[in-house]
Amino acid sequence: MTKHAHYVTSSCLFWTLILAIVLAFGCTREDQPANANNTPDAQIDRIEELTGAHTRVVWVQDLGQGGNPGAQGDNLRLMGFDSRDGLGQRIILDGPANFAKPYITPGGDRVVYTDRARDAVMVVNWDGSGLREVASGTGLAVWMDPFTGLEWLYVGVGQDGNRAPTRQRMERVRLDDPGIRELVWDRTPVTEDQVQLSIDGKMAGGTFPWPHAGVARLTEGAWDRLAQGCWPSISPDDQYLFWVFDGSHRNLTMQRYGTEHRWQVAINTAPGIDGYEVYHPRWSNHPRFMVVTGPYIRGGGGNRIRTGGPEVSLHIGRFSADFSTVEAWHRLTDDTLTDYYPDVWVASGLELIQARDAEAESQMKTPSHDAEPHDGPSAPSTPSPSGAPEDGLLFRWETASRASVLFDPRNDRYRDSHLEPRGTARLTRHFAMDTSRGGHFVLDQADALLSALRDANQLTIEAMITPSLPDQSGPARIITFSSGPSARNVTLGQSGDRLVLRLRTERTGVNAVPPELDLLPLKAGETTHVVVTYWNGRVTAFADGQPVFSSDAVQGGFSTWSPQHMLFGDEWGGGRHWAGQLEGVAIYNRALTPEEAGRRYSEAQARIADRTPAQALVARVRLLEALPVPTVEAVAPYQRALLVNRYAVEEVLEGETNTPEILIAHWVIMDGRVLDAAARREGEVYQLHLEFFDDRPELEGEKISMEGHDFLLPLYYDVQS
Repeated sequence: MTKHAHYVTSSCLFWTLILAIVLAFGCTREDQPANANNTPDAQIDRIEELTGAHTRVVWVQDLGQGGNPGAQGDNLRLMGFDSRDGLGQRIILDGPANFAKPYITPGGDRVVYTDRARDAVMVVNWDGSGLREVASGTGLAVWMDPFTGLEWLYVGVGQDGNRAPTRQRMERVRLDDPGIRELVWDRTPVTEDQVQLSIDGKMAGGTFPWPHAGVARLTEGAWDRLAQGCWPSISPDDQYLFWVFDGSHRNLTMQRYGTEHRWQVAINTAPGIDGYEVYHPRWSNHPRFMVVTGPYIRGGGGNRIRTGGPEVSLHIGRFSADFSTVEAWHRLTDDTLTDYYPDVWVASGLELIQARDAEAESQMKTPSHDAEPHDGPSAPSTPSPSGAPEDGLLFRWETASRASVLFDPRNDRYRDSHLEPRGTARLTRHFAMDTSRGGHFVLDQADALLSALRDANQLTIEAMITPSLPDQSGPARIITFSSGPSARNVTLGQSGDRLVLRLRTERTGVNAVPPELDLLPLKAGETTHVVVTYWNGRVTAFADGQPVFSSDAVQGGFSTWSPQHMLFGDEWGGGRHWAGQLEGVAIYNRALTPEEAGRRYSEAQARIADRTPAQALVARVRLLEALPVPTVEAVAPYQRALLVNRYAVEEVLEGETNTPEILIAHWVIMDGRVLDAAARREGEVYQLHLEFFDDRPELEGEKISMEGHDFLLPLYYDVQS
């Protein structure tokens, strides 16, 4: 076993005992006083009743009106708090100036922050001395090598055009020797707000880029998409717990990486927050402690975090041992200024790192032959961006809950890719594409597909297709590689109740309409696994693993194929909309064999075998309280948003509910546009098809406005909005 493998070996029992001893110092109170640091002569602050150890906190304070959650501008100062110096809240670096994204170094003695005005990362001693520039760019994370004790700064470099502040790549710099600089990640862009590392440095939680949240396997150059949302993180130990912040800014969706186990943790339960929005959630250097800012109760529209206000304070929480809830809170600040970007350091977190170091040293001297090896999380089912290419596979998108990959022939490897929804397209509760109410999805990075297919003159398209309507015309575009109704390389569509193919070759001509091949029947509401291949003048189609069509009506190669757009659910420019659901899409530059088609069908069936329908409620409801529809500018950088209104249940037509009043979330903004049906009138009665919001995991990362209601009422989702 290598030195690196030794120190990443897990010892959950060891650090659990350490944690139990630390927490035994007095972590018994569930509700802490609102202002626990008003006694400057105290040597040990009452925050340690929560953490059980020496605790430091750093944050950015807004000297203006508080509408600056991203710490832009120069009206800020850098603040700190130490539970054992008796000084209470104090200024580390005075303003007005720019201070953003401050982190306490793993050793606890320094603070790293980003100066946005200079595009530089700075470091300063805890007492405010020794200020110096470390590197250009934006600070993303700090990490201590548990074996060497060296501290590293992870930096975002190169601007990217994402809607949220994003960098093209991530590098790391030795904090005390900035001349030592290494490339860490360049497979995808990295959004600035929140990158955290596991204790072994192998995993990073983040958005790659926003809103695609997941875990980057840094040593492998690959990442796994786990959710959609903001402020993702990975636990600072070796449990590989991952969280993502929900769109209502009230909850964390937590997952143990490498498993399908997910659960939700409310983080707006602290006394003084009282159910309102919070922001800036961040794990401390110890897995049991985190911090948020809130409550955000001022202003209006869809994004109240921009208003801030004197109510916004720092709240430190302690997770329960099973991470199912935040079992206790401590409010650190309580003044008239707004606080942003907090980071918490607990001395016992450093002890965990040191314990890992000691454990690794011990195992190197006396290796155990009885313990089971711990190899970390399981690998994803899709090819990783660093993996060797699967034979002929160019593109695979199973669902939006899994990483999608696109083969890049320039370096003979896969890279991550995303399908972006356009118009009113959305995801199903199983993360499939849903174009039933309009819109489509786009793969913008299609150049690699063009060159690989044109070189091979072979093609396979695989998909699981579920039409919503029995009869569609145009033909309606299910999958098309085109730039308009009369300019396409290939189209798989629905004409009437039939699946059809149009395939252009040099023999069909550049402008001529290629023959339309009638492949197989489709039935509304039923899913068909389809594999369509072309090779050497023959088109073959398989339905649910069985051959159903073969023809030599199309001859020739793809030399006349031109740069086009890859779309799902419509034509480029519109006019050929297909209503349905689509998943399990794959494109190959070779023809799959009958045996492979059968195997792919079996694999697809296994993926959906355990799916169960959501509990439906069809009811006539009367609108009691309607919130104002937010503007597009108010929810930016989100391009989509839901709004929650309060209703009285007038009549239940299907299903059941035991409460006379309910909350219902409706789509009001999609693709950067306010929907025509967004505004609803109080007193109006609507007949709606509803499902429990918690049964719609694809909505977790969407922006949700739900102010002013009784948060204890059951929350439903308007399926047809």
